[in-house]
Amino acid sequence: MAELDEIGTNVNYVWDLVNNGPNPPLKTSFIGSYEIAHPILARHQGISHHKRIREGLIRALSEPDACEVAAQPLIEQRWVESKKSLRWVIVKGLEVMLPRVELQRCPEIQEAFDVGYL
Repeated sequence: MAELDEIGTNVNYVWDLVNNGPNPPLKTSFIGSYEIAHPILARHQGISHHKRIREGLIRALSEPDACEVAAQPLIEQRWVESKKSLRWVIVKGLEVMLPRVELQRCPEIQEAFDVGYL
């Protein structure tokens, strides 16, 4: 969280970045673009975290703007992640992040789709 604070995102949890558009019933500490945080979130793909934090990191990167810095780390994590539920989150994130033509050119992602995202 300290790294995110240093760049001005001012979040309490990595989950504050997930689906962070305005939602009046929810009190969110951060609303708006956080493209500046993508390199930090991508770097943390290679660091051991609790499952819920890992999921939040992956979901926070699951947007087209994160593709340049996050696609390769997520592709790599897809093959080493031991938790089936997190492999599904990774592949769904890549599906959002990568253009359809890129998905078709990437055999490891296509294979993940073919076997039911897992």
